[in-house]
Amino acid sequence: MLDSEDFIAERFSEIKVLRNEAVNLYKTEGEDAFMATEYAQLKERKYGKLSDEQIKYFLKALDNNKDVNWVFVLMHKPLWSDDSSGFTAIELALQNFSYTVLNGHEHTYYYEERKGQDYIQLGTTGGAFTPSDRGFHMDHIMWISVSEGEPTIINLKLDSLVDKYGEPLLDLNESK
Repeated sequence: MLDSEDFIAERFSEIKVLRNEAVNLYKTEGEDAFMATEYAQLKERKYGKLSDEQIKYFLKALDNNKDVNWVFVLMHKPLWSDDSSGFTAIELALQNFSYTVLNGHEHTYYYEERKGQDYIQLGTTGGAFTPSDRGFHMDHIMWISVSEGEPTIINLKLDSLVDKYGEPLLDLNESK
C-alpha cells in the first residue's frame, strides 16, 4: 500500500487549503468554476508523489520478500502516470516480480497493460461520478482470487459482471 499523497507537511497544507476553496466553488458555481481553480491545475491533484523515505521502505519490503508469488500494489492516485512521482524506482524493482497495480482517485474504471502487468484504476465503488479523460463509469466491487500463484480478477456490478479489461462477461439484463 502506497501513500500517493506523501508530500511534506507544508505542501500538504497548501494543497488542502486550495482544495477546500475549489470544492466550495464547485458546490456553489459548478464544474467549470472548479476546473478554472489553481487547485484543479495542480499536478499533485492528479498524480501525487512518494517521499524518498516511502520509496526506500517499499524497496526494502520487496527485497525482504523475494519469494512471494504475486505482489499487489495499492494506491489512491496513479503514480505511474508522472515520472516525477517517485514510482519509477518502484517499477524498476517490481520487474523481478509478478504484480498487479490498483488505484482509485478518478472514479472511472480503466485498464492498462504496462510492462507486461495489469494496471487497473477502480471505478466509483460507491463514490460520486467525476469527469475523466479516460475509462468509464461503473459502480463495482472488484473480486480478486489467487489460484496457482496467479490472480483472477472479476468486477461485480449490480447488473452485470465484467473482466479486468472492463468487457462484459454476463449481463443480467439480457435475460429480461
